[in-house]
Amino acid sequence: MSKMKAKTKAMRQTYLAHFDECPLSAKFYEDAQAAEVTSHAMARGILFHDFAEIIQGERAGLSDAEIDTIIDELLTSRSDLVLPMRDHDDLRDLCRRWYARFEPAGAGSKTEVKLEVQLAGQRITGRLDLLTIEDAWARVRDYKTNRGLPTAEWVRGSFQVRCYAYMVFVNYPAVTTVEVENEYVRYGAKRSATIERDQFENLEVTLIDIIEKVGEARKSDDWIAVPGTHCNRCANTAGCPISAELRGEGAITDELDATTAASDLVAIEARRKDIIAGLKSWVDENGPVDGGQTRYDYSYSEGERLDKKPKIALKERLGEADIDPAEYWKPTQTTRFIPRKLTEEELEGGDDA
Repeated sequence: MSKMKAKTKAMRQTYLAHFDECPLSAKFYEDAQAAEVTSHAMARGILFHDFAEIIQGERAGLSDAEIDTIIDELLTSRSDLVLPMRDHDDLRDLCRRWYARFEPAGAGSKTEVKLEVQLAGQRITGRLDLLTIEDAWARVRDYKTNRGLPTAEWVRGSFQVRCYAYMVFVNYPAVTTVEVENEYVRYGAKRSATIERDQFENLEVTLIDIIEKVGEARKSDDWIAVPGTHCNRCANTAGCPISAELRGEGAITDELDATTAASDLVAIEARRKDIIAGLKSWVDENGPVDGGQTRYDYSYSEGERLDKKPKIALKERLGEADIDPAEYWKPTQTTRFIPRKLTEEELEGGDDA
């Protein structure tokens, strides 16, 4: 009989991140992983990461046609993934945008780095897209294919950022500072957080607490369901005991829900414009009107704004005076959730648009 001790089954940091938001979603995630269930969004993300790994490894100076060839090869070879044809162009666009900004990793960088730590009797694993080590400083870069850009505050507080920093500290004892940078490849925008080694103990205590709660949930088979925006990423919304009406921002969980909600919103916005126009006319003639705890009235203000053309001229004048315009104009990167009219081609093409 072998005396070798059986290796403890590892917990992925992704699993723990799910548990941190909603324990039941972590169970659903694990079940989906065991059944090898992958959503279209996950497939797109995996294929992009495969593309990035190929590029980081050996490719530079590629044409759009060569990029398309790599993507076509990935779509053919990854028979374990399903990405609808309507999403192929989106994947190509993601890859081209990222490649246009691509800079080869330096000598101190490694791609697709697998890290592991032992904590509270568990093996925790994580996979870093790009890890750069320079003396006592490390940077973890994680590629995101999301359409929305989160705030810097949200990124700094995310479980993944804290977990990655902890894993780097454990595996690289000489590192005292870890910068975790999320790159949103659709826009080239970056959100980052810097964590110092003096936060190590707090990180460890937090992770141990979550790991112990996972152990309790597995032992009792009692998985708490928590509503929120993460509901639309849940692997099994049908199995959730929380009804859609009580999920708040996470109420939309499939394409039919989304399409229905979008159609409802068009009608609501049209009605809203009519109501606002009517209220403005009434208030103009009769004065303010109260609706519940809200008062509608005209509010007068005075101010100044800088038109676009003078703004450009002012920047040039500052440069002529050896004053850096960047001291006064700070670049911003954000996304806005806005509707737009479909083109005739999109209306005629349906899902193929």
